[in-house]
Amino acid sequence: MVAPMAASAGETLHPVTFDDLPGWTEDDHAAALTSFRRSCAEIRDAGRAFQRDIRFGSELDALACLASSAERLRLTRPAFTADDVVEIAGGVSHRAYQGRDDPATVQQRIDLLAKYALDVADPKTRGRACEAICGLVNWATWRSRPAPVALPPSVRDEYASLWPRIESGLDPDRRRFHFLEYASLLPLRLQQDEVREALAKQETQRAAALVRIATIGQSEKLRWYEQILDQARRAPNLSQRSAMLSGIARCLWDMDPDLSLRVFWEGLKIAEEEGFKPQHHDVSDWLGDPNPYVTPEECLRYNNSYMPNEPQKAIQALWAFARAEQRPSHRDGVLESLAEMLLRQEDAPQAACVAAILSDPARRAKVWTAVAIVARGKPLREDW
Repeated sequence: MVAPMAASAGETLHPVTFDDLPGWTEDDHAAALTSFRRSCAEIRDAGRAFQRDIRFGSELDALACLASSAERLRLTRPAFTADDVVEIAGGVSHRAYQGRDDPATVQQRIDLLAKYALDVADPKTRGRACEAICGLVNWATWRSRPAPVALPPSVRDEYASLWPRIESGLDPDRRRFHFLEYASLLPLRLQQDEVREALAKQETQRAAALVRIATIGQSEKLRWYEQILDQARRAPNLSQRSAMLSGIARCLWDMDPDLSLRVFWEGLKIAEEEGFKPQHHDVSDWLGDPNPYVTPEECLRYNNSYMPNEPQKAIQALWAFARAEQRPSHRDGVLESLAEMLLRQEDAPQAACVAAILSDPARRAKVWTAVAIVARGKPLREDW
């Protein structure tokens, strides 16, 4: 073992022992060996270096700094171990969400991570730590709906104070993404200014996405959405207009499912009248993908990928919309989406009632099969 090379050209390298390294004797080598063996096993089994997609993997340096801070404070040490997991030495698993964990337990764990984050000395890493916690909160809230998990106010206050420094280090494109990703950490005034700027630049779907994640009241969000919809409806390019309406409808789904369905069908009507063909969609659709939704299934697929905050409100909206829809194919599309949402609520009897009124035999068979699966106590597949 040799000492690190010094900056001065007059100094030379010389051998040292492990005991000469600062902190070596106090470190937990058993814990380090466990992590080392885990990584070696994965590389050995795969025959190559790590290739897996790790959730929040970009925050590894922040979590490592949290571990260092906790050690200095003589607390149990958090260490990144796997997707969405922060494991605490001593056998306590700090997972952002586990099926058996209630939201109160998840909240306690996130509050502990916030305590570590605010003690990080380096401002840049402290900001990364706040972003990591924000990501965990968003993911845990999505998984534990309808019970939300709150971002600790101390994290939001700290990030707001660091934002000028963080913003100065971002190029314009990266800043756009960064703001959208962590807008909930920033002051309300900055969120509102960002929406105004997006509207002024005719970035309609970005404005809708910003309003969706903004920490403002529902009445103010609806006022913003009125302006956004007005701008979308005036778009001269019909393909872009249809795509904008679809993206805005997605943003509206959780807050106002009735309005969301009407806007979806407004965009769908344009797509059908213009004869637009189905094209590939991904998560960027609500940020400006030019491809409109051209079938009821495309419109509703995203809405059923997670359970909204108020499931009954969404269920009632789907039922009312299906009853008012005159075209059998469109009505069946909405009813199938309704059945899926009921089944994800484990309400097989009501889903069976919906299956009975479907006019398309293929859809009816699909829903009946899913009803039988849920009735036996088995989970419904994501891609049912």
